[in-house]
Amino acid sequence: MSLRGSNPPRRPLGPFLLVALAIGALLIAASWVPGVTEGYLGLLRAQAGLAYAPFDGDLEARLEPPGPDADAWADTLLVGIHRPTGARAFEVSVPMWRRGFLPTAVLAALVLATPIAWRRRVLALVAGLVLLDAFVLAQLGIMAWAIVGQITAASPEDRVWWERASLVAAGSFSSRTPIVAATLLVWTAVARPGRALDLRAAGRRLGRALSGRRPVDGGRA
Repeated sequence: MSLRGSNPPRRPLGPFLLVALAIGALLIAASWVPGVTEGYLGLLRAQAGLAYAPFDGDLEARLEPPGPDADAWADTLLVGIHRPTGARAFEVSVPMWRRGFLPTAVLAALVLATPIAWRRRVLALVAGLVLLDAFVLAQLGIMAWAIVGQITAASPEDRVWWERASLVAAGSFSSRTPIVAATLLVWTAVARPGRALDLRAAGRRLGRALSGRRPVDGGRA
């Protein structure tokens, strides 16, 4: 008895992309509904407080709302607090809608559009959001750690090293590449789209488009 055909056929990539774009557009549009973005940023600040609280030392990192004079794109402040006095040691403006909410919406759209069982979609969505959230908090934590090291450096040589580390951490956070790569990797890990989508056919079409070849033999290259 042959087991061929027991697995469901892979779906074409085109309809998946259309559904993902529609869901993503709805989620991004929802961020303009009063309270949605504020709720996300408040949740992120609470998570950062739990994640960064165990750090030792006199400086504590936390996320806070921006002041009235902050730039329009800066919706969050990464702040270092001197624990003994409560004074601010550093303050960095970070655009968490672009670096947090937007990739979260993209990940949710990709997972919800993936043609797998709905129970798997829900579990994949929860796991994916947790993983992506951890990545964003880790990026912020590394940047705060480098700034704290720069402030508390014991020697000029150490301060130079920490300054370089701070520049690298800030550049990594500002770059789109790490968060885009993390979003796609998390989607691939939790939803396993290769089992549900015909990615090979899409790859062949992309290869033909890049090479300028035309399909032969009834559409097969």
